[in-house]
Amino acid sequence: MHNHNHAPSTLHLHSLPPTTLLSIDLTSFHTTPQFTGLHSIPPGLHHLFLSPPSSEIRHSQWILVPPGSTSHMEFDANSCRLVPCAERAVDKGGATAYRQRSRVTGGVLGGEEKEGKEPEGAVSTADAEWRALIPHITPKTLDRVFGVAGWCCSSLSGSRAVEDLEAELSKTSDSIPPLKSEEEKMEEDEEEELLFTPIDLKRTWSPDAVGRERTDAARDRSYRLRTVVAACGGAHELLGELEISFVISVLVGSYVAAIQWRRIVEVVLTSKRIATRSTGESIPPSEGWEQDFLVEFFGVLREHLETLRAGYVGDGSFLSFSDMAEVLEQQLRRFNRSLRELEEEGVPVLEKVKREWAVMKKWAEKEMDWVLESRDVLRRGMVMTEEGDMVEVEDEGVDEEEERGEWAPVIVEMDDGDNMEVDEETACFNSGGSRHVPNKLSLAVA
Repeated sequence: MHNHNHAPSTLHLHSLPPTTLLSIDLTSFHTTPQFTGLHSIPPGLHHLFLSPPSSEIRHSQWILVPPGSTSHMEFDANSCRLVPCAERAVDKGGATAYRQRSRVTGGVLGGEEKEGKEPEGAVSTADAEWRALIPHITPKTLDRVFGVAGWCCSSLSGSRAVEDLEAELSKTSDSIPPLKSEEEKMEEDEEEELLFTPIDLKRTWSPDAVGRERTDAARDRSYRLRTVVAACGGAHELLGELEISFVISVLVGSYVAAIQWRRIVEVVLTSKRIATRSTGESIPPSEGWEQDFLVEFFGVLREHLETLRAGYVGDGSFLSFSDMAEVLEQQLRRFNRSLRELEEEGVPVLEKVKREWAVMKKWAEKEMDWVLESRDVLRRGMVMTEEGDMVEVEDEGVDEEEERGEWAPVIVEMDDGDNMEVDEETACFNSGGSRHVPNKLSLAVA
């Protein structure tokens, strides 16, 4: 008996300009004048992007392919998107088989050269690696992130939720965003924005937190992570948003998506208490989703690293393998230190989290050659330059961990006999959570 739920489908594409850069999932190619579409497409969710020869902008859209279907879409020159159209006569010989390059073997996974050669009801494994990259993305997730844009965006799409892009640039990539022409700026203004979940990594405490609570919340972002999970509709939705950010950053070259990917990773790996199952005044009880969320989160990170390591990076991507590795190694080392501190304090860690972290740690050390045990890493020392000079260097993030430099708490000394009031508009908390009073601070004597 044939399984029609897995029957491959055909997508006919009309009016595409020749030499258009077209991508489906993890494979891209330039079209020819004879190209009429794709056949042997496994049913399910797929990602397309195209860039006509007259533009360097990549236009992305997600499509849901029903099993055993034949669909027709045409290129709309005004929006540079593929839109549904009525059935037309086509030369079936111009349809190309759906294919993907295996990151494991390096070979090609896909259908036969001629349409119809694949047995009816056959279960295709051509998109197995693509499916492993998007297990948490659902139509609900796409509706939430893309809004009225209809699962579409471009490399120029912005996001109000992603702020201070210039400040984040040096942390995310050494490359500089390409300069945009006036025409591109006008097109950017017309684009629907990406509705990413806002993630504030500076104010990570609850509104009513004071004193020590703010300091603890600045060091442990569990409160912020829980608010983010609630805002996006659940832990599964946040993982789906992480996967969307990765795909459109790497394949489409979306800068705001690269920033969102980094923020999600950072807020998760700097959340210490979600890995615990204790109750108490200082450590809130688990809400139920944390254990499975962390287990799946580590699996998602491994898929992302494997994908980038295999070379699936589009031109203009703001999330390269080296960028990602630099971010993850530092954050995973920090997470490992948090788990060690919890155990030293006698705070029990969720069992599934401990097991999955052991797997993740072993994989990172073997496959990535990373050292995640911070006690085994030299954080500061002297090195000799090519000219023979000795200079002192230190690992990035040492100031934050040791509360030095801009992370150091500032103590204001006041006379016991004076009744002095600090202007609350000029006093603030620094990003490390300590009370900070600027040097030029007016104090009013009552």
